[in-house]
Amino acid sequence: MGSEMAPIELRQRRMVRLLENVLSSSEGLSQKPMFGSQAYFVFGNMVCFVTPEAFVGVKLLDEEVYETALEVDGIQAFAPSEGAKPMKNWVLIDTAEYLDSDLEELLEFAAEDISKLPPKVAKTRRKPVK
Repeated sequence: MGSEMAPIELRQRRMVRLLENVLSSSEGLSQKPMFGSQAYFVFGNMVCFVTPEAFVGVKLLDEEVYETALEVDGIQAFAPSEGAKPMKNWVLIDTAEYLDSDLEELLEFAAEDISKLPPKVAKTRRKPVK
């Protein structure tokens, strides 16, 4: 048996590389594992993530851009679980149906928009009172 990857795993890895390439010049960029793959942040504010199924979630702060994106084939509102209410201004992109060049453009726009938000300060965990 070979160690060949399934097409979905290959697409997921390709999406991670694409996001890292597009966002690499963003000031304040960080990443951490979330949703079973990688999520990307600018000054602590999440910009996007990749799912294990190779979908890409993107936060679009501009309401007009968000509404326009939802009209595009392969893009839907993102809900964290089936039947849950969609998260405000988040879209989920089916990367099998959406061109990489269009995704790059949308990611660049989202990262620039998110970079205008105030930086998020890391939350400190309180120790339980005994």
